[in-house]
Amino acid sequence: MKFLFGKPFDRILNSKFCPPTLLRDFSDVVEAASPRANISIDEDEISADLPADNAKHLFVDETGVTLNGLSTKLHELKKMFEGSSLHSLIVRNVVFVKRLDVGILLILNSAFQRVGFVSPRSGRQNAVVFTGFKGNGILNSLDEICTNQEKDRENGHELLQVFSMFDLTSNRRLFAEIVNYNSASLKSTALYYLRNNNSV
Repeated sequence: MKFLFGKPFDRILNSKFCPPTLLRDFSDVVEAASPRANISIDEDEISADLPADNAKHLFVDETGVTLNGLSTKLHELKKMFEGSSLHSLIVRNVVFVKRLDVGILLILNSAFQRVGFVSPRSGRQNAVVFTGFKGNGILNSLDEICTNQEKDRENGHELLQVFSMFDLTSNRRLFAEIVNYNSASLKSTALYYLRNNNSV
């Protein structure tokens, strides 16, 4: 792994994994909304065709309107790999997959037979699905990322990525799926936010 650190930031305006206009429009929608707005999560909004047998669910963001990613739930993610009961993992409310998240996805990809993206068709259905758990061989990598995250915060910096950009984009199929997922997710989340927030 190759760790890259930088200054903390509140807004993401550019990314190789999404058209910049969508990111800016999403940020404008969120900034225009009332800070008291609360978007509730409907447990039935995840499509019924997701794997249910022994699946564990992880909510990345309880409101579903921020750009928080997998990296914000690494400690909870690690706990899910401790034991032998895990078969499928559904990470819900992933509004946007950042470059740090793409690195984590690459690590998780090695532990599962398949990785899929559920782009929202309506409401709040965005999720990343991992099926066919193969083993616990990734805990050391997740531990290393967590350690660097904590050390990073102490120094007033933010962990931005764990692999080079070449490694993050070399899998063209995965790269295209992430771009498509981010685009659909940002559009759907912004529309859902607008419809459920009277102050916008």
